Amino acid sequence: MADVVDERSSASLRSEDFIEYPLPLRLIQGNKESEFISMVDSHTDGKAILNCVHSRSGDTPIIVASRHGHLDLLKFLIHRGVDIEQRNKDLKRASHEAAAGCHLECVKLLILQNAEIDCLKTSGLCRTPLMLSCTKLNIDVIRTLVQGGANLRLTNKDGWNFFILPQGQAEILNYLLDCCNDIWDSCSKNGRTPLHTAALHGRVDAIKLMISRCDYTPDCPDSCGSTPLMDALRAGHVLVAETLVNKHKASITTKDQLGRQGIHLAAQAGCNKSLDYIITQHGADVNVCTESQKWQPCIWQLRKVTQKRFSFC
Repeated sequence: MADVVDERSSASLRSEDFIEYPLPLRLIQGNKESEFISMVDSHTDGKAILNCVHSRSGDTPIIVASRHGHLDLLKFLIHRGVDIEQRNKDLKRASHEAAAGCHLECVKLLILQNAEIDCLKTSGLCRTPLMLSCTKLNIDVIRTLVQGGANLRLTNKDGWNFFILPQGQAEILNYLLDCCNDIWDSCSKNGRTPLHTAALHGRVDAIKLMISRCDYTPDCPDSCGSTPLMDALRAGHVLVAETLVNKHKASITTKDQLGRQGIHLAAQAGCNKSLDYIITQHGADVNVCTESQKWQPCIWQLRKVTQKRFSFC
């Protein structure tokens, strides 16, 4: 069982060490509970089996069991005294994996065992189990973590809190607002709000919800001066743009820090749907110039066509 516990330095690792999981982890991955338990009980050092580590990823049995939602194996590992706060090389713990995989019963078990609920992994994107569950849009896991004491006011390394993460899913946004009515009042380190993100990705229902339940200032700018309406126009989300103009009183003539209006950004993006909307519905001036370069929308659109034509150069 030399592949069970790897205590060698990284310099001495062989290429075959990076090919596949050691046998105990493969058994966990395949949910082969009886075979894994038999291996633990028959081995002279059962603790080594319970805590074996994959040399490349740092995965352990409790992390793999949580990732795949194998509840009975997770119960067995906990019963045998395995540390539920073990971390792999991505700094994920069992609670991260269970939440990210939407494995509700595993999440409940880990909370019952007093797993740290707000553990913030610091490799790559800094996220807690609740942050990960918000990205997976599983309201049951989200509710369980919140009821278990997850802190809704934490932010990741970019300054985002939980309200930005559900990708505009109205049910989850409503629930988060019910739990913390000012959770909407946040922005990233570059000044972008959840309203910006919802507009950029065309989340009409989320936009309507935010307008009705949140208190965003119309035309709130990010650090570049871009507004949610500008984001909607450059991405071609006409329904979102229409909602922002009609329901939130967003202005089509607001300028970013380079003096560009929404019509310039739509032209630059080659977004004819947006151009048609703001020109025919709101009488946007097709001759208005940017403040910095004095370019009209037609110049921006010509640049877009030229860039596409010569993109092979």
